[in-house]
Amino acid sequence: MPTVVRVQYNLPDAQFLNEMLRDDLILRYVKDDYNRSEHTLEFYDTENWDLMNVGMSLDVTRSYAFPVIELQQGLRPRPGDPGFCDFPGYYTGRQFTAPYEEDEDLVTPLMRRGAPELFRETASSAPLQKWFSTVSDRLSTTLYLPDRTRVDMAFDHAELRVEEKTQPSYFLFFELLFGDTRLLLNYCEQVAEHFGLTPVQLSRQQQALRILRSR
Repeated sequence: MPTVVRVQYNLPDAQFLNEMLRDDLILRYVKDDYNRSEHTLEFYDTENWDLMNVGMSLDVTRSYAFPVIELQQGLRPRPGDPGFCDFPGYYTGRQFTAPYEEDEDLVTPLMRRGAPELFRETASSAPLQKWFSTVSDRLSTTLYLPDRTRVDMAFDHAELRVEEKTQPSYFLFFELLFGDTRLLLNYCEQVAEHFGLTPVQLSRQQQALRILRSR
């Protein structure tokens, strides 16, 4: 039951990304080669978006040889919640993954991996259906921050696909692999200020729902 600690930003275009990759604020912490990969995520929910309403996101991720089911639970903490962090673009939650088999439902494999009972109850309240998908061309590497803190840095050129509509976007993700969350946030603050980045405000489900309601 790994905990996800992530900071997410919007990027304006591919050219902006190329300029970032040449900047010393990025280069000084990169030791490994960049890895390029394609990720396709198919997002599922009930007819009334019950999973989203309880702070959960369910998808089938096809990025490597074997597709997996991924469940993320948790929203940005609010004031008064344990672990509240008032930091733009900050996200923390729990993540569960399980192998995806075409002939098996999406709930049972995740329950075997420790997913909460709330997930079973919510996902069983109505049939699950695929609402939208995203296809991302991802460029990623590890950042070696001070005090042995390790951060996964990924640039996504993504396309959100909702019915017949598509919406392109560019994102920058920082995800803590090991170390001190405060060092991650301190570095992200420097990057955001240096490049004038804006934090991601809407989840993919919220973006997709906005597109559907604009029909």
